[in-house]
Amino acid sequence: MDAAAKARAFYEKARLRMFFHAENGETKEFEMWLDVLENPNVKDDNGRTCLHIAALMGHVDIAKLLLDTRDCNPNAIDDHGRTPLRVALADSAKDSTRTGRLEIAELLREHRGTDATSYTRVYPTGPV
Repeated sequence: MDAAAKARAFYEKARLRMFFHAENGETKEFEMWLDVLENPNVKDDNGRTCLHIAALMGHVDIAKLLLDTRDCNPNAIDDHGRTPLRVALADSAKDSTRTGRLEIAELLREHRGTDATSYTRVYPTGPV
């Protein structure tokens, strides 16, 4: 394997580990891989950033880490036209994440003037 292929493989491993730890709320591990990758705006196969995932799962500490210490785009749009704020405010069958999602929504509203206006391909919505 040449150097470029090794670099691509390492980047992919770091990207996957970041999303794994963001989804599971493992802040220390997430921060380690974020420091390695140095890109808070990396996307998964659905165009979601780690901030989308933290908003979906209600992981406040990861959202704070991204918003407070990284050059994170709080208005990133996934492949369905959703921002992290829209994801945080969406209805969820998981009541266990509701409190965290609402706290993240407040953080996003306070950060860089983010609002919940988004027009998804599936569910057009206006300001929330």
